Amino acid sequence: MKTTVALVHESDPRVRVQRVINLLGGMARYVSPGQTVLIKPNLVYPDPPPRTTDPDIIAALVEMSIAVGAKRVLVGESPSSAEKKSKGLTSRDVFEATGVFEKVSKVDGEIVFLDEDEELEVDIPEAKIYKKAIVNKKFIEADVLISVPVLKTHFLTDVTLGIKNLYGFVSQEHRKLYHRDDLSQKLDDLLKIRKPNLTVIDAGLAMEGLGPKVGSTVPLDITIAGGDVVACDAVGASLMTYDPMYIDHIRMAWFDGLGEARLENINIIGDKLEKLRREFQKPDLRTTAIYSGVTVIEGGVCRECRARTRWALDELYNKALLSKLVPLIVIVGVKPYIPDTIFPSNLIILGDCALDYFYKNSLNIPTDAFYGPGCPPDSTPRMVSKWAWEVVSK
Repeated sequence: MKTTVALVHESDPRVRVQRVINLLGGMARYVSPGQTVLIKPNLVYPDPPPRTTDPDIIAALVEMSIAVGAKRVLVGESPSSAEKKSKGLTSRDVFEATGVFEKVSKVDGEIVFLDEDEELEVDIPEAKIYKKAIVNKKFIEADVLISVPVLKTHFLTDVTLGIKNLYGFVSQEHRKLYHRDDLSQKLDDLLKIRKPNLTVIDAGLAMEGLGPKVGSTVPLDITIAGGDVVACDAVGASLMTYDPMYIDHIRMAWFDGLGEARLENINIIGDKLEKLRREFQKPDLRTTAIYSGVTVIEGGVCRECRARTRWALDELYNKALLSKLVPLIVIVGVKPYIPDTIFPSNLIILGDCALDYFYKNSLNIPTDAFYGPGCPPDSTPRMVSKWAWEVVSK
């Protein structure tokens, strides 16, 4: 039997989410009287949609869960680990800044600050790499789990939807573990702990390009929902004109029997996917031969470091700083080739691999160079502009 995914196009977000749940048979199909419901939106930044889930959709899901008899409805999230580390950002800050705290409280929902909440370590017997996970306790214990992501492209996983949204349950200390080209396998392993009972993808305002934070807004007025998170993600990816089977974590989840990813085996009800599909700008991770006067030297660079490099260069360009830094040399990756002419130029070194290569080979880093440590070097796009201002002000 085909799995069912509902798709609704409607301008009013509350009406849209009500319609999409009704198409699936109503919230009573997923929530029973007396149960505890945990709603997991995408609220990792203190910013409005599409960086975060629409507060009206979250509040509507709280109301619908209470209406069918839920004993408690929790809304939980933790902030971006990079933002927490560099800016001290907390989930309290995000819930307040986005207006979600106020809207959820008004409809009798309970806020859970996951970065302050109890965690536990769980074994994942069938995991390939993420065999022991530290996750939020409520992720395990809630009777009903509802994942409410935003439909966005992602520089590391191509798309971020229902499966990727579960990453917010991972402990801050485990966030950067396997956060390179192996992240997709980690997401597949995480899904083996628990699958959402219901996934509701907010595509009211979506994001294309270098998501999940610095991409461009795409107004769609669409919501996608269903009980199979893999199928919902497959439909969401297809809406953006991705072949779901080319998205690693979606294909892996299907391969491991965690859900359906083949569109021909998904019964899409409501509005027609073919009429709403729109070609999204994909994440552009090219770094070489992009900006005049900038030479990027890549060693064996992973996708995460390449993305951070492009993000940093785009930040400098957008702030009209890049042209003032040329000639500029950027070094990133494992065992990069170091030209003799490097030291007279402005220099950026990104990532632990490149830095380790300098240290192991006793190469001196100029005192005025920018170096972005980390695996991944997640603070680089935020810090490189400050360095550039100092350089050009001399």
